Amino acid sequence: MDIMDELIWPDIFGGAVKAFFTRRSVGADVDKIRSILSIEKENVFLPVQKHTDNILVLNLDLKPRTADAVITRERGILIGVQVADCVPVLLFDGKRFVAGAVHAGWRGTASGIIKKTIALMGERFGSAAEDIKIALGPSIRRECYDVGREVKDAVCSATGEGGYYKQSSDGKYS
Repeated sequence: MDIMDELIWPDIFGGAVKAFFTRRSVGADVDKIRSILSIEKENVFLPVQKHTDNILVLNLDLKPRTADAVITRERGILIGVQVADCVPVLLFDGKRFVAGAVHAGWRGTASGIIKKTIALMGERFGSAAEDIKIALGPSIRRECYDVGREVKDAVCSATGEGGYYKQSSDGKYS
């Protein structure tokens, strides 16, 4: 396997940015990712994630900060989020050259983190929602993960009712 095959490259961004998701073989090993991409450690930024709806607008100050989404227009910086079962979301506005990475767990989703990130891209950089391309990365499947009514209700309150969940005989939702 080619070392570049260690990463999942969504083609939606058309090669304008290096946007990828890691495969299980790489996982969250930042040193391995840096090696694959030939990026210096000081040019990598991963936020301190706390399952919030905090969004960080990143400039050249790469000191660790708490956020579950990061947006930037700085070039040469690798931004990312780490997930286990949550959904990693990559955003890119090719007209304004603004990139974002979002950790969309159920709490962040219920708080509207993706909508808020898109809105902040517009406020800070003039991005229009229709110009932002989005890629969703691998995450847990509903067959593998049950939640209680409070989680289902919180997510449905933010996203609307839909056919994307089912209730099991024990009252849990997946």
